[in-house]
Amino acid sequence: MHRLDALQGSRHQAVDGMVRRVVEASEAGEAISIGTLVFGTTLNSLSSTIFSVDIFDPKSNAIQELKELIWSIMEFGGKPTLSDFFPLLKPFDLQGIKRSTKDLFIGGTDTTSATIEWAMTELLRNPDIMA
Repeated sequence: MHRLDALQGSRHQAVDGMVRRVVEASEAGEAISIGTLVFGTTLNSLSSTIFSVDIFDPKSNAIQELKELIWSIMEFGGKPTLSDFFPLLKPFDLQGIKRSTKDLFIGGTDTTSATIEWAMTELLRNPDIMA
């Protein structure tokens, strides 16, 4: 809990950067993908917490490519494995899937960005509520 509290400033900085990017795009009259922006911000927040460095620039197209890659990995990871049918094989990780490392990064980024993207879409569909 103490470590989480210590990183509060870093999280605020990440959200401020995301809001700045939205304002910049609005002023320039350009469209942005909220899902991709939130995904990149969440990924940077996680990487900053774990590795003390941001991984991606929010203006880069590489974030969308990474999101698609992670989605593919999630699809691959969700397929049945031999260890699903033969639990004795589970310690051998025959297909090279390290679930704990995957759930930390994939689960921490994609679910957050998908939820916020959904919420933003609903607000855009209901301008009275957005106001």
